[in-house]
Amino acid sequence: MNTVQQLLDVSQQLYTHLNHSIEEVDRDEYIETIFQLLDERQSLIDNLSGEYSEEEKELGKQIVQLNQKIDQRLQEKLRFLKQELETFQQNKRRREQYTNLYKHI
Repeated sequence: MNTVQQLLDVSQQLYTHLNHSIEEVDRDEYIETIFQLLDERQSLIDNLSGEYSEEEKELGKQIVQLNQKIDQRLQEKLRFLKQELETFQQNKRRREQYTNLYKHI
């Protein structure tokens, strides 16, 4: 299997993984899988040559389209995680305020 086809396959795996809800699974595993697939994709991109057949050019177009969808999904996941972190921090501050209610008296 050539590098372009492998890149398409890994990109499809990443897109499929990003379509799963982060709320339904262990977040650490979910994020670790994203990083693993991104690293694998990057190593395949680094191994690409400059000469492509017509078939590889068509696969490249599919990869570019899929990459746009992947970018969109990654941004959605990032926004979700930022919101979760902010909510967590707000709850932590509220708990501390409640616990230390009479601290200044």
